[in-house]
Amino acid sequence: MAATESEKCKFLIVGGGIAGVTRADQTVCTEDGRHYEYEKLCICAGARPKLITHGNPHVLGIRDRDSAQVFQKRLSSARRIAVVGNGGIALELVYEIEGCEMIWAVKDKAMGNTFFDAGAAQFLVPQLESAKPKAPAICKRTKYSTEGPEHQEQSAAERGELGSALGPDWHEGIKLKGTKEVIVLGY
Repeated sequence: MAATESEKCKFLIVGGGIAGVTRADQTVCTEDGRHYEYEKLCICAGARPKLITHGNPHVLGIRDRDSAQVFQKRLSSARRIAVVGNGGIALELVYEIEGCEMIWAVKDKAMGNTFFDAGAAQFLVPQLESAKPKAPAICKRTKYSTEGPEHQEQSAAERGELGSALGPDWHEGIKLKGTKEVIVLGY
């Protein structure tokens, strides 16, 4: 059965900032003065990393691919780093980083409390201390990229702009290794 005109999904992708939304008229106004009518509205505002300090060149919030690549450059000459946070990116960093002394600061009583309970966290602690597998597991997910063959001189992260949020396998292709050998003594 063919969909009628009213049943078809219509959408428009608009780049730019939103200046305002008028519920009574069901319109959205962009910063450049354009107006769009809507029947239903979904606002996806994105996110910004919660940094412990702003303007410090030694503090980097990792949120998108560009900021992860900036982190890779800084990590390549690091001997010691502090990872602050207990979210998914922090968990992956703590597991993946090699060749660098690491301090992991979390405000919670257990690691990864967003994803699992304290008992599961204790069960996973030995994984942080064990040797990592030589070959990565095969990934059967479809992967998308917006990177073209040309690269800009300065990344969006270095310009202070934010890109899209990191997803699964964000650290693939990024070398997360510091400058020294580290012996892990315990958690």
